[in-house]
Amino acid sequence: MTSATGTESSEANLEAGIDDPARKPVRCVQPNELYQFPSRTMMGSLLRSFLDQVIITPSELLHSMRYQIRLDQAGNLLKDAVEKAGTIQARQAGESVPVRVRELHDLVTNFMLNSRNDDKLPLKPLREGQFNERMGEINAEPISEEAKHVKIYRTLTEYLSGVRTWAEKLEKIVAMGEETDDRYLDFVDVLVGEILQCEVVMDNLLGRRISLETRLEDLIEIYSGTYPTRRPTAASTIAPRLQTLLLRHRMTETRAALETIVVQLLGGRDPLCSPELLTELKAAHAMIGKLRAKGHQIGGKRAMEYLERRVSRLLTSESVTDYVRGSLTLSDRMQSLVEIHNFTVGDANKKTIEEFISRYFTSDDFGRRLLTVEGSPEHKFKLLAQLYRSILRSNLSAETRENYCKIVAGIQNQFLVESNFFATIEKKVTNTAKKMSTVLALCHEGAFIPGANLDLAKSVIRHYLSRPDFYERLYEGASNAQQRDEQKAKLLKLLAPLAITLPNRG
Repeated sequence: MTSATGTESSEANLEAGIDDPARKPVRCVQPNELYQFPSRTMMGSLLRSFLDQVIITPSELLHSMRYQIRLDQAGNLLKDAVEKAGTIQARQAGESVPVRVRELHDLVTNFMLNSRNDDKLPLKPLREGQFNERMGEINAEPISEEAKHVKIYRTLTEYLSGVRTWAEKLEKIVAMGEETDDRYLDFVDVLVGEILQCEVVMDNLLGRRISLETRLEDLIEIYSGTYPTRRPTAASTIAPRLQTLLLRHRMTETRAALETIVVQLLGGRDPLCSPELLTELKAAHAMIGKLRAKGHQIGGKRAMEYLERRVSRLLTSESVTDYVRGSLTLSDRMQSLVEIHNFTVGDANKKTIEEFISRYFTSDDFGRRLLTVEGSPEHKFKLLAQLYRSILRSNLSAETRENYCKIVAGIQNQFLVESNFFATIEKKVTNTAKKMSTVLALCHEGAFIPGANLDLAKSVIRHYLSRPDFYERLYEGASNAQQRDEQKAKLLKLLAPLAITLPNRG
């Protein structure tokens, strides 16, 4: 009876973070195979409403005839669950649906008959603080390992049968883990992992979430052993105790449960932190790094798939168009698209934004549209240089970056020529030193794109520096040698980053 339900959330529940083939869904044939991890995971998904109502885990259901009878009497719930599992298994294997469903019904019936026989065996009650002692007694009995495991879980099920809330159940199980040694922590691990699948438990453990992003971060921190990092204090007393168990023992099923929850949350429709496009993209991009814990990718490939799907839903043609429409200039719009690309997860999603960018760059009037803005030539130079730097720093492919940078540099170079920019400075500014300072300031403001354009600006600076009246104009207003030295030192400091030296005079 092990399979996904066919819905996105159920698939996540079964496969989240579990790239190990040993944990993939299996096709149960023998009654005892229902105890396996994949089968219990499936039960936790298909029977979630019943388990939450009765406040029990799949393992408790499997080890209590009382709970099984209660499930059998809960209308068609058990019948529907078996038929759904059988239908999907048959389709996956290319088998007859009615045949597989009938096999599963027989399997469940045989399992319940075996449980009835187990229920007749005497069971010594477990008292608080006696976990180690009771486990030792059962392990010393002359019975098979399988029979010992069944008896241990029956004992734990009876011990937990009186709890009234999930919080109380988690508290009792964690307390057992704290009092026992590593020999018996595997039993605690199974129950904790199953309890965490209940949505209510998350609020008890981590408090009500501020956003989906904060809930994911809390889960990742507990998994990694760093909780609470962002919070001043833990949201509950049980969270740090659970983390201590995780640090002490491998707790494979608890970790698998945490990964399942992470993937289920990523697979949902709620925004990570904001309805605003770029903010949400940045959160999704940052989540990739957060999911890497001690060399392990939390959630495995499934987590990445759901992150990419989230981003795909965000990056529709309409949403991207609406976002960049608010830009004041085409240069700003292009920079917004490049920034979106920088924080986009998934190759297919990146391609979507690359197509947006390409449509602009390949248009015949791209250069004209870039420069059709209000403002001085200096302002337009700066817009072009900003776009150049944005492309240069982007995560576009190296070839694409080089191509786009050449295009923008060419547009600026053409504008330098057509606007007679340096000739205009020569004409309007009468003081040689001020002419030089005007061009020098624009260089420091990043107005000229590196390469031919910046080299041209630097050659203009050198031209002014070499004029006979340069020092005379530079020192205007300086009444003594000290002031002249200070002005010269200041100029040298500004010239140094451009690798420009002063002529050897003055």
